[in-house]
Amino acid sequence: MIVLGTVFKPTDADWINKSLVSTNNDAVELVTFNSQGTAEWTKQFDYTRDWRFKFNAKESPLGTLSEGIYGYSRLQLKTVDGIKSIFDYQIYKHDTQGLFNNSRSFNDNWVYAGSTTNYDWELFKTTLQFELRYVAGVLYIYVNNALARTHTDVLDQNLKLIVNPKEYDFENIKYIETV
Repeated sequence: MIVLGTVFKPTDADWINKSLVSTNNDAVELVTFNSQGTAEWTKQFDYTRDWRFKFNAKESPLGTLSEGIYGYSRLQLKTVDGIKSIFDYQIYKHDTQGLFNNSRSFNDNWVYAGSTTNYDWELFKTTLQFELRYVAGVLYIYVNNALARTHTDVLDQNLKLIVNPKEYDFENIKYIETV
């Protein structure tokens, strides 16, 4: 899919408030497995413009994802004042149920990537792509280019990205202001 617009990808200098992570431009990686890291991208997501936001999560080479635990590694879009979480991406892995990949936003509703049933880590690592599209004041969440959720809440300020890895890394982070 070709999208017209301006692509913004973070550089190392664009990451602030870093702790227990290593940044490699558009990637945020753990330095110590199972220790909560943090990094904040200085780029603001402009609520007056149409945009897209894409990223991938990847298994950290530093350890094995815990069973039956979620919420340790997160990627969040928050209002610039830091008060409201607009989008919260997490992973849940259960020893008998497989891996669930979910996002929470606005009203604590969950979007399951791929389906509401189990899928394995290999599928997650190789084929799942999350994308947020903000068009004409409406936020849409896509998984593998299929619409998963539409939000009707109105944004009244720009957003900022905060990444909190603990058991996996994030890469291919990009913000696209569309035309």
